[in-house]
Amino acid sequence: GYTLQDGQLNIVGSVLDPQCKRLIVSAYTQYGKTRAVAIGVLLRVIEQVHKKKIIFIGPTIDQTNIIRNYVSELISADPRLASLVDSPRRSSAADLKKEMSKKRLTFKTGWEILTLTAHGAGEEPGKQLMGHGGDIIVIDEACLIEDEVYRKRISRMWGSNPDAEVIILVNPWHRRNF
Repeated sequence: GYTLQDGQLNIVGSVLDPQCKRLIVSAYTQYGKTRAVAIGVLLRVIEQVHKKKIIFIGPTIDQTNIIRNYVSELISADPRLASLVDSPRRSSAADLKKEMSKKRLTFKTGWEILTLTAHGAGEEPGKQLMGHGGDIIVIDEACLIEDEVYRKRISRMWGSNPDAEVIILVNPWHRRNF
């Protein structure tokens, strides 16, 4: 249901490319990079049989909610994806929406999406990221994540899985963390 521009199509294509293990997308605000990555990842959920754990990380709760909302919108708009959501109560659109609003979403195929926030309110920054790892790690607005959180918490998420794919989304005017 979305018309993607050429650059956004390139992003989706890179997410779908099995040879692309490290991807940095640098584009201006409102370019559509987060939505394009969400589309690419969800296409993989539909097309690939090997179960994977996807982690989306945003710098703040608000940013993480944007990611979660994109994923929810896309799943709701596609009956194939909606039918894959592993929910004991999926009898209505409202039940499906409630299931997708959670921090963790699982699919009948074994895939899992987890949305995390890098800077928790009132906690040591990045503490809530400890113990998590995944097969596909998407770091949205990475330039807004503190260097210390990136080095000590996020970069360790793929340390135990050298085949993990890492997708980093940034705005071109910030150079933090890289």
